[in-house]
Amino acid sequence: MRMHEISTQVLGGMTELFFGSQLDMVVKSITAENTRGRLWTCDPAAPAALSVLWDQGNNKFYLTGHSPPADAGGTLRRLAEEEICPAALAGKAPYFGVRAVTAETEGLVEQAFAGFLRRRSDSLLYGLPVDSSKPPAASEVQGARIVPIDREFFVDNAADGTEPVLREIRWMWPSLNRYLQEGWGSAALVDDEVVCWCTAEYVSACYSGIGIETVPHMQNRGLATATAARFVAQTLRLGRRPRWECSIENGASVRVAEKLGLQVLEKLCFRQGYFSSAPLQ
Repeated sequence: MRMHEISTQVLGGMTELFFGSQLDMVVKSITAENTRGRLWTCDPAAPAALSVLWDQGNNKFYLTGHSPPADAGGTLRRLAEEEICPAALAGKAPYFGVRAVTAETEGLVEQAFAGFLRRRSDSLLYGLPVDSSKPPAASEVQGARIVPIDREFFVDNAADGTEPVLREIRWMWPSLNRYLQEGWGSAALVDDEVVCWCTAEYVSACYSGIGIETVPHMQNRGLATATAARFVAQTLRLGRRPRWECSIENGASVRVAEKLGLQVLEKLCFRQGYFSSAPLQ
């Protein structure tokens, strides 16, 4: 048996395989062509048997299916070693996460990525309550100016730290132009230096994920909360539901999510790994 790569556009009809709040956001963004992705199945005529989705934005893999073939473990291992690992290394994306979506694929994670796996990582997905569309309270940080991340932002602030923002956008989006067409964001400037940025990711007609970072020397000053609050308000104006995903171990990110009034929608368990030219023996 071998895995067959198929178009990610069929994901819209595979909700019984890729389910849950976080995966719904990811799948809708991939089918909207705002996130890169690849999809394999052991049988194109019956993808419910066993399928693998590669979210190339955050470099995460999802194993799903209800009746994996007896030799599924070896087949998935060959896919990981012969196709996925070389492609990830060529794209300079060696770190990855993987989780089993269905109970039937739980035991296949270790077999498929044997030698590449390192540790378990639990994360939380936050969002606004279903019945709420109220933006978080506006907050300001003395000395900071919050501006939209649009085409003018990159022209006006080219010499003041936009490269990390560009890097994050190009990592999560198919291209900068696609972000400028479909995405949005907010950035905090202090003395004309870009010190915090919050960008849309996993964008679809329904959702927008939140990518956020603050430069080290400006952390713990309320900049992330103020910048994210501005971003969430814009997201709601655009008719999207905000989604915030972070590691349980990332206390600072958890605190910002809670300050914004977001609530836990889902707890997720990933195995983290690192691709090398050959798996560890």
